[in-house]
Amino acid sequence: PTQLVIPRANSADAIVRNSDPFADLIHLPNLGPWTLLVALLAAFGWGAAHALSPGHGKTIVGAYLVGSRGTAKHA
Repeated sequence: PTQLVIPRANSADAIVRNSDPFADLIHLPNLGPWTLLVALLAAFGWGAAHALSPGHGKTIVGAYLVGSRGTAKHA
């Protein structure tokens, strides 16, 4: 996050506010229920794709099953 300094007439009264462009998106006044639904569906899809990607132990388990000639029943 970056820091914004908004000057005032008196420099001692300057407003310091943390600014995060991503967090600022949720403060838009025109967000409706459809935006929330689309965001949740996108997050679900992104999470599913991430869970299916390599890592999370799937590579090691897959290598073990291949090495031990495991079948679908063993998985």
